[in-house]
Amino acid sequence: KKSFAAGAIVESPVEKGLLYMGTDHGAFWVSKNDGANWEEHSAGIANNYIRSISPSRFKTSRVYMAMTGLNYDDLHSYLYSSDDYGKTWKSIASGLPDEPVNVVKEDPTNENILYAGGLRGVYISIDRGNKWSYLGINMPAAAVADLEIHEATMDLVVGTHGRGIYKTSLKPIQKMMSQN
Repeated sequence: KKSFAAGAIVESPVEKGLLYMGTDHGAFWVSKNDGANWEEHSAGIANNYIRSISPSRFKTSRVYMAMTGLNYDDLHSYLYSSDDYGKTWKSIASGLPDEPVNVVKEDPTNENILYAGGLRGVYISIDRGNKWSYLGINMPAAAVADLEIHEATMDLVVGTHGRGIYKTSLKPIQKMMSQN
């Protein structure tokens, strides 16, 4: 795919040298040797801007990816998972509002919990993306630019486009899920 810029680059938290990079036109690249060689794994995904890549810490070959078509007047949701380093992709956007998704994060304590930041807020899945629910109260319906999990306190920090920064504790969610 013809691309001009990298939209996201990240290293696996569990395998040193396993790098993922996504571009502004839907090209997903993988390096298993610290960037010496790269393979493109873009089959089955949209030709949109890859904004976020979240490698799993529970399964080395698992990776999540969020892309947006906002730059191309495509306002649909694009969220994917792969269990084979991106060779094959599965859409996990079903159940999300059909609007741009900018970021996806895997919970650091439970592989089944995912967080996604979209055009109007934060969403949570407790079944690895099969179903999604709106997360939180007292947060305006604002476009989420980024999510970060502060692991020392287990706070989810939410950066928005022009509406401020918010945080919420993930401990109640993690505790509830650990009791199931």
